Amino acid sequence: MFGSRGRIAIVVVALFGLFAANAYACRIIEPRPPAPVLQTPKEILTREHSARIEVKDQVATVTVNATFYNPNRFQMEGTYWFPLPAEASVTEFHMEINGEKVEGELLDADRAKRIYEDIVRRRKDPALLEWVGTQMLKCRIFPMEPTAETKVELSYTHLLREDAGLVRLQYPLRSARPNAGTVDQLVVTVDIEATQPLKAVYCPTHEFDVRRDDDHKAHLSFEGRNVDPSRDIEIVFSRHPGEIDLSILSHKPPAEDGYFMMMVTPKVEYNPEDVVEKDIIFVLDISGSMNINNRMEQAKKALEFCIGSLNEGDRFGIITFSSGLGYFHRDILAATPDNVAAAREFINGLSARGGTALNDALIAGLEMAEDARNVPMIVFLTDGQPTVGERNIEAILGNVRDANKNNVRIFVFGVGHDVNTRLLDLVAEQNQGAREYAQPGENVEEKVSALYTKLARPVLSDVQVAFSGGNVEQTYPRNLPDLFHGSQLTVLGRFRTPGKYTATLTGTVRGEERTTTYEIELKDTRDDDYLPRLWALRKVAFLLDEIRLHGETEELVEEITHLGKRHGIITPYTSFLVLEDDAPIDEVTRRELNQVQAESQRRFEATHAPAGRIGRDAVGDSAELAEAQRRAIPAPATAASVFGIRGGFGRDTRREAEFQQRLDEAVRQTVKQVNGRTFYARSDGAWVDSEYEEAEEEKIQDIALWSDEFIELAARYRVVARVAAETQEAILVLDGTTYRVRQTVEAEPMTQE
Repeated sequence: MFGSRGRIAIVVVALFGLFAANAYACRIIEPRPPAPVLQTPKEILTREHSARIEVKDQVATVTVNATFYNPNRFQMEGTYWFPLPAEASVTEFHMEINGEKVEGELLDADRAKRIYEDIVRRRKDPALLEWVGTQMLKCRIFPMEPTAETKVELSYTHLLREDAGLVRLQYPLRSARPNAGTVDQLVVTVDIEATQPLKAVYCPTHEFDVRRDDDHKAHLSFEGRNVDPSRDIEIVFSRHPGEIDLSILSHKPPAEDGYFMMMVTPKVEYNPEDVVEKDIIFVLDISGSMNINNRMEQAKKALEFCIGSLNEGDRFGIITFSSGLGYFHRDILAATPDNVAAAREFINGLSARGGTALNDALIAGLEMAEDARNVPMIVFLTDGQPTVGERNIEAILGNVRDANKNNVRIFVFGVGHDVNTRLLDLVAEQNQGAREYAQPGENVEEKVSALYTKLARPVLSDVQVAFSGGNVEQTYPRNLPDLFHGSQLTVLGRFRTPGKYTATLTGTVRGEERTTTYEIELKDTRDDDYLPRLWALRKVAFLLDEIRLHGETEELVEEITHLGKRHGIITPYTSFLVLEDDAPIDEVTRRELNQVQAESQRRFEATHAPAGRIGRDAVGDSAELAEAQRRAIPAPATAASVFGIRGGFGRDTRREAEFQQRLDEAVRQTVKQVNGRTFYARSDGAWVDSEYEEAEEEKIQDIALWSDEFIELAARYRVVARVAAETQEAILVLDGTTYRVRQTVEAEPMTQE
């Protein structure tokens, strides 16, 4: 009925619908039947994507396995693309399809660029422009049998770059994003082995599980199901022969101060003689409420674990309190086998009853610590409020301040919802400690044991860092904690002028001050563009904590609102970001979010009032803000970057979980993080840069999608292609100029002669 040219044209027009707006590499793209068919092919699905990466010093061997599924009832063919990280120097590679070795092609950056741009123009697909300027591996895949899986294996070896003492590993995970659906199963493992001792090992993009068995090896693993791989993986690590390594990452946006993150990392391995002895006093609440939910038995097991984990040279004490005080011994004792055995017998005999003499217990612990010879610490565990003796919060804080004559660190552990969070948080804050909470249902033994494990091997106390030149400001945390074996201290801050500086790390070891200097460079670079948001998350958490503990001021609220809008951080003061009238949210969700927003702000503002310092919400806010202030991975613009916005459904966990799911989805629909920038959705589908001011609308430069100007702009700014891949219209502020990128002419159907 039709000539051959007519049949081909019809099939090609039908296939045009197959080419989705999001086309990525590291998978099969441009799939099509090897012969004309009378129905539109279905998208190829990704069943599994795994990457095994082995790094030895600066050489990485990467093995990628991908399983694709052809849902059609006819054969398909396609091209498998894999973009290589920028500056990767590939030494060898091989490919297998269903276990058979096949020929692949390594394309240099110039040839890859021409192919990418050609595909972009034909398919109206900006996503591939992200890989302009890189090499790529390419292989034809045929046949993909009907309703069957096709397995692809790719291995390659490349050299990693080192800059300022940091080695960077990049894996293009985002390119594995399928045309349809998500990746059913995603597994990534990284094994790092170094000749020099490994120090900092940091992944700013994903929450890998990191295991360090010794100073020369690290194992990282990440696994997920139904994953939308929206971010590439980046891992940085440092190698340093000394006891403590100090590493710096920096980012400098145009026309504003820069951002940096400093990582201070001690060695993993330790000799017993290298460990700083500590004097640690355990102060345990044994009031009657500790019988609830088996708290007392869990606390006793946790205390036994701590006592059994003391190092040779440590000293310890145990004080219990309810209506009165109890002592294992009036003095601090050496952690000898006999004393540890006697302490275990004492712990086994404890029972819970009576009230809560909280003030007296704290003072007793500090009085015992006056005889400390080593780093003095108190671990203070309670599940209640002061009911016996002094009950006034300010008076208790004053008494603790006056009694702490020996610079004792106080680590508080609150159990349940009946604790006064303001009191416990300020006790920790004002005494160089930290706070932890175990909410109902959580295992007290596990959480206390985890806290003690971090405190067990102190390396450096009274930590301070100074930078030459007076160029660094707004660093968080404000007061640096002590440094322990197996930990990593991260500090976020701003800098005014790029350049080389000296960082001086000081601290105390066995009562003696130690000073180490490091040569660092704060760079004028666009790399590490996650740093602004990570710094903003730290600062917002700090400011919210200030309001919760000390009261609200207009300046604090204005600063939180400004940071929230700029960086897409949802707080009780900026939760309306997902509720704008032109945001693409259904009316039912909008009404519920409005109600929850009002309730969340009211509840949060009440947390610094006396009645708001106790209860489920107060404990939740405190625990959440404590975690945010030490968090070292930038949270995506979903629930992980939401402070203090909860459903408020009491103990109805099912309704709370349902609300949280809707909140996550609303945030995903309205807020995006792209290359360190925040964009907000409008109802017309456009995404608007948070730096855009509507007053500047007359100065906007219009750029047509798919035009030469667009491709040139996307090549200069990675964020352009990323945003254009999500929408047909976007407003971006780039180096002080505002651009509107949008579709101006409908694409013509593609035909073939």
